[in-house]
Amino acid sequence: MKFTADRDGPLLDLLQEQHPQSSKTTLRSWVKEGRILVDQRPAKKANQEIVSGQQIELGTKKKFLPQGIEVLYDDAHITVIHKPERLLSVSTDFDQENTAHAILKDYYYPKKVFVVHRLDQDTSGVMLFALKEEACEELKKMFEAHSLKRSYTAIVEGHFKEKQGTWKSYLFEDSNYVVHSSQDPKRGKLAITHYQVDGTSKRYSLLDVTLETGKKNQIRVHCSEAGHPIVGDKKYGAETNTIRRLCLHAYALSFEHPVTKKHLTIRSLVPEKFYQLVKPGLKGCTKTKSG
Repeated sequence: MKFTADRDGPLLDLLQEQHPQSSKTTLRSWVKEGRILVDQRPAKKANQEIVSGQQIELGTKKKFLPQGIEVLYDDAHITVIHKPERLLSVSTDFDQENTAHAILKDYYYPKKVFVVHRLDQDTSGVMLFALKEEACEELKKMFEAHSLKRSYTAIVEGHFKEKQGTWKSYLFEDSNYVVHSSQDPKRGKLAITHYQVDGTSKRYSLLDVTLETGKKNQIRVHCSEAGHPIVGDKKYGAETNTIRRLCLHAYALSFEHPVTKKHLTIRSLVPEKFYQLVKPGLKGCTKTKSG
């Protein structure tokens, strides 16, 4: 449920007017659980002051796996999670157990869980898995056809002359697992990244990034090549690591459900720490979760 505040006043009072059947204890619990969003960001406290015209939204109750991973959406065919930073998407030669895929396999057992795409270990945000092979095949076709919309928020070093643009190059990986960019189509696979500057601070820029293709380390390499490495990305030339993590978050995934054909947009809140570095400067750049 979403409404626009028609007057100034404490958040709790406005919630009571909209939900007269709910007790103050219940309303406070919604705020504590992060279900109340004010202008698309979580309310910090029940008595915070609201200004007329602000948007207030009640989100769905959050669902968590035993390991604390949030489930953003699931049904009989697919599941979508918020992958935390530092968690591997799938098994590697170095770690086969502490991965998002392994956690989901344990949770949904005896169902199978199929990997559809990946996020870098240090990237957080929306990640999609299939629970049936047919759904997996359909989703993989969508990824190959680039018919899904994948949106990211990134904090990068420096400022841009242009407020929006597109990066296009061919990416290839060396023997040390470092991805490089080239304008020679014979050297790698085509990668296309669109960006928009949504805010700036003294040292950083806040980017809204959309992938047209989805190659390994694509956003990180393109940002670095443009002279604006992502904060915390030492691998690709960042000089700063202010909040001690890679400042890249997959905030939304939009696609057609592989079975029901219903259009879905699954969102994950951008980490609040990102906004300690750069406050959004353009309308609509604060990202929220829905499902």
